[in-house]
Amino acid sequence: MMPSTFDELTRVYQGESQRHQAAAERYTEQIQQEREQRQAQRRYRSKAREVHERWKGSQRQQQREAREYAERWWQAIRAWETRRREELVPRTALGSGGAGRMVAIVGNYGRGQATLGFTEVKTPIGWLSEAALGRAITESGCGALERARRGTGLGSLLRDTGRWVTGGADAGRAVLEIAASLGDERASKMTAKTL
Repeated sequence: MMPSTFDELTRVYQGESQRHQAAAERYTEQIQQEREQRQAQRRYRSKAREVHERWKGSQRQQQREAREYAERWWQAIRAWETRRREELVPRTALGSGGAGRMVAIVGNYGRGQATLGFTEVKTPIGWLSEAALGRAITESGCGALERARRGTGLGSLLRDTGRWVTGGADAGRAVLEIAASLGDERASKMTAKTL
């Protein structure tokens, strides 16, 4: 039996239909892959942006904290709040015998003692020797710090907005360097890059 034209047309149509359907599926699959790649790139970009913003934000936060900490030190230097402290220090033994000098104290015989007095300045890390802080300020060569020590000069290193006043950045660096040299660990972690 000879196939009819209708059967042949149906067969051709089905073949073409299958090819078109396969092409449509391939096209859909390709579109889906491209969409997934774009989404992955967006996720990557947004993740990178997020990391950058977090880093940038933390850098700004570190700068803000460094400025505020420099301001605390600055105000402590301006205030120059002092206290006098005295300690009894035993005298060392004199001579080769090691017995030391005997001093009569209200009928008792005991070793003589000396009183050692010194002045301290209140700072953000506690009370420090006035002589050590004064020497560090003088050695820094920062005139603004010398004026602050006398209670003159800049009243503050920062504006109300938290930014430096004119000349405040240099004084802030100097005050943090002094603090670090006097044993302030927090100030030593705040580098010039931070400011």
